[in-house]
Amino acid sequence: FTNKNDVTGEKESKPTTVTVTTGNIALTKVDGEDSTKTLQGAEFELRDKDGKVVVVEGKEVKGVSDANGVIQWNNIPYGEYQVVETKAPTYKKEDGTTGSYQLLKDPIDVTVDADHQAIKLNVENNKSGWVLPTTGGMGTVLFTVVGLLLMAAAAFVFFRKKTVNN
Repeated sequence: FTNKNDVTGEKESKPTTVTVTTGNIALTKVDGEDSTKTLQGAEFELRDKDGKVVVVEGKEVKGVSDANGVIQWNNIPYGEYQVVETKAPTYKKEDGTTGSYQLLKDPIDVTVDADHQAIKLNVENNKSGWVLPTTGGMGTVLFTVVGLLLMAAAAFVFFRKKTVNN
């Protein structure tokens, strides 16, 4: 190949297409009774669908909510994840003692993909207090039936003895 001095030209370049395959997750931790009040000190981690903490760029994806109640995770690869609260924030009670908010009972499922690259979550917490048990399981039906049968048997024996004595 030889180049002559009188030949000029430019090579046409093809445009470069960059395909984004990561997204961002922003959590804002707020009070369950007053959603304008942000909560500092909540600890979260991002887990994959197998329950393992996600690692991005050599670091586990964990965070503590800042003074604005925000945790920001960037460069999260596309996939299905769970946001898990590992430590609830604390608060000062009226009597000066420290109380803590309740941990989230269930993880929050999120999907990072082309349609959901920037995910914003508001996570509400309620203050710890009296937690009432859930009611109405299968056992209640069984206990009700057994109780009714015992009452019917007792009534039968009572009225039968009453008629025999008369």
